[in-house]
Amino acid sequence: MKFLFLIIAAISVQNSFAQMDHNMMSSPISSDTRKPLPLTAMMAEHQKQNMRGHLEAIRDLTEAFISKNFKQIEDAGKRLGTSPEMNMMCDHMGRGAPGFTEMALRMHSEADKITDAGQKKNLKAAMVATNRTLQHCTACHAVYKQEIISEVDWKKATESK
Repeated sequence: MKFLFLIIAAISVQNSFAQMDHNMMSSPISSDTRKPLPLTAMMAEHQKQNMRGHLEAIRDLTEAFISKNFKQIEDAGKRLGTSPEMNMMCDHMGRGAPGFTEMALRMHSEADKITDAGQKKNLKAAMVATNRTLQHCTACHAVYKQEIISEVDWKKATESK
């Protein structure tokens, strides 16, 4: 039963991201009321690569839950968790969108609990932490959307921050 739940959850998350990308590209006029996250084109692509990396970590967690591979749980949790580099990147990306950095850092902080659970070989705690991490992911995606702006406009939008 847990296996089926995890598979359904993983597919749902993947489909949600695919639908978001499709919706953002298919309609220039949209009822999308999310707040803009102003980024240069290069920053936006970098962020998308990171999001794909997060999805790969979730995929690896799902696989690790099935096989009860605690080392894999720990490793995938580390890829989602906090680090000095991740903190700097979240701060940099969120400079033009009040509240974004704090939301992003809460997600990464929650993901640290996945690593802790893997180290303690506590499958249930790892699954709970993964669920809470995904809740932070979907909350952030429900609030913010990328807005591609020029380098000059990004500097103007973030110069006092």
